[in-house]
Amino acid sequence: MEEPKKQDALERDIAWQHPRAVQLLLGLIAFCSTYLGMQLSKSPLLYYLPKTRQWTLSVQAGEVAMSYYGLLVAALAGFLCGYALGWLPPIRRILSRPTYRRGLVLIAFLSVVGAMGAVLVAELLA
Repeated sequence: MEEPKKQDALERDIAWQHPRAVQLLLGLIAFCSTYLGMQLSKSPLLYYLPKTRQWTLSVQAGEVAMSYYGLLVAALAGFLCGYALGWLPPIRRILSRPTYRRGLVLIAFLSVVGAMGAVLVAELLA
């Protein structure tokens, strides 16, 4: 009979030592958190007016405005901030520890679910 593979756990540990794993997870958390925050708050956004082909920060009554581009720009800025935060050596060192790995993945998962839920609720209420 074959022995259980001990290499699987070793491969998972090696994957976490990838230089960008922590940065990408922090970027994902920041992306989803920013998207969720901008979706739930009534913060000023960048709107696109497709009929007049203009960009604006405020929408007049009766205009057709698309806020998705503004949400995406804000969320991308959040991703870049989270990714840059992950490049700081103390943060990368702390979050690369085995005790924090599961928590970081759980927070990333919950932020993705929260952002997707906010999009769903916003679309259903619109």
